[in-house]
Amino acid sequence: MTVLVIVRKNNKVCIAADTTIDLNGNIVSAEILTQSDKIFKYGDSYFAYTGATQSSLMLKHALEEHGSELSFSGQSNIYKSLLKLHDILKQHYFAKTDNSDSNQPVEDTHINFLIANPSGIFQILGDRFVGEISTFWSAGSGARFALGAMHSCYEDLDDPCEIAEKGIHAACQFDHYCGLPMTQYECDLT
Repeated sequence: MTVLVIVRKNNKVCIAADTTIDLNGNIVSAEILTQSDKIFKYGDSYFAYTGATQSSLMLKHALEEHGSELSFSGQSNIYKSLLKLHDILKQHYFAKTDNSDSNQPVEDTHINFLIANPSGIFQILGDRFVGEISTFWSAGSGARFALGAMHSCYEDLDDPCEIAEKGIHAACQFDHYCGLPMTQYECDLT
């Protein structure tokens, strides 16, 4: 019920999201909900979430309370931090970890998000998969439209935020669960 995109190009990264939220089957726009930004900043990292709406508050609070123990700089540090964060979310925030898929080898926190920071762009899945992305990626119900749009313009555009904007606009045009306005943030790679 969302679209998130991250883009890496020319020593810059951009992260963007739509602002439509599904609250108990009701599609709510940014005109109604004051906290419609699906991206938040912690330290030098931007986090964009997809999934249950309470995931954002839970993740933000966990980072505020326990962030000094965590590092989101690079794939290995992110993975180690996710192991700690999983335990924190279970113990302090009652994160549901039962698996509906019996073939899944580990507990799932059911929180999926993207991270953009000076060390790169990353996809995070609930089972603590950390994928470092070299060009662009998208998550959420509008992802397939965003990926197609970004693929078609990535070589032609130099600004990662322009590429991200094309992805968000395509998803909002063709996925009825995505909606404008969009939010976006950028930073330089180190």
